[in-house]
Amino acid sequence: MRTYWMRLLSFGFILGTIPVALIGMISYYIAGSDIESKVKESNRHILLQTQMRIEQTFKTLEKSVLQFSNTPMVKSAISEQWTVREFEKVNTMTTGLLNLQTSVLVNQAYFANLDKGWVVGLNLFKPMDSFQYAAMFRSYAQDPKSLFVVTDHSAERSKTMGDPKTLTMVQKVPLISNLTVPKGLIVVEILQEDILTLLAQSENFGYHYMIDQSGTHFLGTEEQQKEYGNINRLITGKLKEGEEKSGSFHSTVHGDEVMVTYQTSAYNGWIYVSTTPMSVVTKETRNIAFLTFGVCLSIIAFVLVSVFYGSSRMYRPIRNLLDVVKQTGVESPGGGGKNELNYIESSVRTLWNSRSQLQQQVVGQIRYLKEYLVLKLFIGQTNGEALQQQAQLYGFPQNWRMVAVMTVQIDSLQKTRYGEHDKGLLLFAINNMVGELLAPEQRFDPILFDQSQVTLVTLDETEETEGKEQLYRLAEKIQHEVMHYLQLQVSIGISRPFSSLSHTVRAYGESLAALKSRISLGYGIIVHYDDFNKQEDSGSAVYSHLSIMEDRIVHHLKTNETDKREEAFHTYLDALFEKESYLSEHVAILLQLIAKTLQLVREQGVTMGKLFDGDRSMSELSSLNTREEIETWFRVRLFEPVASMLAEQEETQYINIANRMTEMIHEGFQSDLSLELCAKLLNYHPVYLSRVFKKHMGVAFSDYLSDYRMNWAKQVLETTDLKISEISEKLQYKNTSAFIRTFRKAVGMTPGQYRDLRKAVQEQK
Repeated sequence: MRTYWMRLLSFGFILGTIPVALIGMISYYIAGSDIESKVKESNRHILLQTQMRIEQTFKTLEKSVLQFSNTPMVKSAISEQWTVREFEKVNTMTTGLLNLQTSVLVNQAYFANLDKGWVVGLNLFKPMDSFQYAAMFRSYAQDPKSLFVVTDHSAERSKTMGDPKTLTMVQKVPLISNLTVPKGLIVVEILQEDILTLLAQSENFGYHYMIDQSGTHFLGTEEQQKEYGNINRLITGKLKEGEEKSGSFHSTVHGDEVMVTYQTSAYNGWIYVSTTPMSVVTKETRNIAFLTFGVCLSIIAFVLVSVFYGSSRMYRPIRNLLDVVKQTGVESPGGGGKNELNYIESSVRTLWNSRSQLQQQVVGQIRYLKEYLVLKLFIGQTNGEALQQQAQLYGFPQNWRMVAVMTVQIDSLQKTRYGEHDKGLLLFAINNMVGELLAPEQRFDPILFDQSQVTLVTLDETEETEGKEQLYRLAEKIQHEVMHYLQLQVSIGISRPFSSLSHTVRAYGESLAALKSRISLGYGIIVHYDDFNKQEDSGSAVYSHLSIMEDRIVHHLKTNETDKREEAFHTYLDALFEKESYLSEHVAILLQLIAKTLQLVREQGVTMGKLFDGDRSMSELSSLNTREEIETWFRVRLFEPVASMLAEQEETQYINIANRMTEMIHEGFQSDLSLELCAKLLNYHPVYLSRVFKKHMGVAFSDYLSDYRMNWAKQVLETTDLKISEISEKLQYKNTSAFIRTFRKAVGMTPGQYRDLRKAVQEQK
C-alpha cells in the first residue's frame, strides 16, 4: 500500500514543473517584447536623426534662396529686359546662384524672369521661349504655394528633366505678391542620390526611405516603389484616419514579416519610414529562448530528483505510523479507505471515540470532586499544602501570590418577591454568578457553605493595600450583578490576604466576623476584616470609601466637569462629617484629598508653586471651623486654580499639536498625507487630532490641506510650463479629472483657464 507516496510524488513534480514552465514562457515573452520595444525606439531615434539632417539641408537651402531673392540684383533684374549683351549682369547672377549653400551640392540653379521672358542658369542664358524647361517652369508658376519642393517624377517629367533625377526647390519672386502669376522664379535642383546619402541604412535596422503625403516613394526605384507600395498605402491610410503622426506596425515584404516605423515631418509633410525584418528583431530572442529552455530543463531535472528524495523522506513517518496502527490491532471500520492516511484516520477515529466516551464519564464527575475538595479545605479536613501540590491535576489556580476568602450572604428577603423557601435556590444562583464573573485563574471553585456563598479568591498583588483594592472591586462587581439580575441586596465580608492554603479556615472565620458589622452599618455593605477589627479595638475606621470618593473628585477635576465635581465633593463632606469620630481627624483626611489633587497637577506637568503660598495656606485650612468655610476654601483656593491651570495646559498642548500638523502639511503636501498618517506620527487618535486642528485653525484638516495644495498649484501654473497631469501627479491625485474638479471648486475655473488668464494678465503688463 503505497498509494499516498505516489500521489505525493506526482503532486510535488507537478507543483515544481508548472511554475518553472510558466516562468520560462513569461521570461521569453517579456524578453521578446523588450527587444522589440528597443528596436522600435532605436528606429524612431534613427528616423528622427535622418529627418533632422534632411530638413536641415532644405532649411539651409531655403534660407540661401530667400537671402538671394532679397538681394538688390534680383529685385532690379525682375523688372529688366536682359539680352546676351548684358554679360556682366548675367555673370553676377550666375555667381549668386553658385553661392547658394546647402550640405549637399547644388546640381543646377536657375533664375527665370517670366514677365520679361528670359532665364539665367549656372551655365546658360536663354530667352524663355527657347528654354527647354519653359513649360515646366510655367507650371511651377501656377502652383498656389510661394516656396515648395517638387518630388513628382512621372514618366513625362523625367523625360523632360532628363537624368540624373533631382529634387527641385522653387521660390516665386517676389515672395509676397498680389499677382496670380509671379514675375519670376528661382529654381534649385539637388541630386536625389545626394539626398539618399543622408538616409541611414544598416543591416541591423533595416531599410529607411521617404514618401510624400500621397504615399509616393519619390527617391526609390520603380522596383522599390512597387515593393513597398502596400506599406506606403497603409501609412497614408493611418494618417488620413487621424492617427498619430508617428507609430509602428507589422507588415510583409516579399512574404517576410517586417516591423514598420514611421515619422511624419511637420516641416514639409514628408514621411520617414523604416522597415526592419522581424528575423533581425527575433535573432536575440531565439538565443534567449534556447537559454531559457536549457535552464528550465535543468531546473525540472533538479526538481524531479528533489521531489523523489523529499517525498520519500516525508512518506517515511507515514509508513512508520501505519505499521504502528496495524500493530494496535484496531480494525478500521472502512476497510482501509483509498490510501494509507484514510486507513490511519479510520483507526485513530475508532480509538478517539473510545477515549471520548471514557473522558465524558470522568468530566461529569470532576466538577463535584473539585467542589468537594474545596469544601473539605474550608472545614479543615484537607491539608492545604497537599491540595496545592495537586492543583494542576484538578485544574485549580497555580500561579498566585496571596489568597483571601470572600463570603456573600443575603441580607433580607423581606420586601422582595422571594420567600424563605427560595433562599437555597437563590444562593445556588449567586454561586453560579460568582463562578461566571470571576475567571478560573482568579478563584478556586465557589461553594455553598452554612447559608453562605464562599469563594477562595487568588491575588496577584503582594502589597496589602493593592490586594484589598482588588478584592473590593471584585466584591462591588458581584454585588452589582446580583442586584441587576436577582433584584436582591447582599453583603460581602472579606478576610485578610494570606499566603498559605492552610489558613483557609481562619480566613473564613474572619470573613464571617466582618459581616457582623451589618449590625451598625446596615445592609448592602462590603467589609474587610481589618476595618471591622479596628472598629472593635479603637473605635476608629479606615476611610476606604472616602478614598474612592476622593478619586472621583480628582477624576472630575481632570475632565473639567464642574457640576459633577461639586456634587462629588458635597457627597464627600457628607460622609466625612457623618460621624463624630471623624471630626478630630478631618484635617488629616482633607490633606489626603489635597495630596491627590497635587499629584494630578504634577502628572500634568504644571508648576505647583502657583497654588499655595507656603505654610500660610495650610494654616488657613486648620483654622476653618464650618463646613461652608471648607467648601469655599477648596473651591476658591484649590479646585478653580487647578482647573484653570489644567485648561491652560491643555490649550498650550492644542497649539503645539496644531502647529506640528501645519508643518507636516507644508513639508509633505506632495506626499500621500492624511489625518491617519499624522495621528500615527504624533501618537494620537485621528478623531482627537481632527478636533484639535479644527478648534485651533478654524478649518478642517482636509480643507486646509486641499487649500494649500491648490495655492501651490496656482503658483506652479503661473511660473512653470508643467503639464496639468504632472501637477496632479505631484499632488497625489489618483487622476487628472479629480484634480481639475477640486481646482475648479476652489478657484472657480479649470487649471488651463487659470493659466491662460494669468498669461494674458502678464502680457498686458
